Amino acid sequence: KIEIQKLRKELKHSKLKLPHEVHMIEGLAHDIFSTTLTDSQREKSREVLKYTFEFLDTHLQDPPEKPK
Repeated sequence: KIEIQKLRKELKHSKLKLPHEVHMIEGLAHDIFSTTLTDSQREKSREVLKYTFEFLDTHLQDPPEKPK
């Protein structure tokens, strides 16, 4: 948990000022696509993907149109 707090602090004070979010989801490791996840882990994986897609939808712009 200390590492997460450190990460949040570093991101907040970064000179780059990039948008960021850090979510801690108990009971789930980094392997959210494993075929051996329990039902509970699978549900948490969906939560991770929901956060990820919402973040990307918010912070990514549509690509510029190609000149004609």
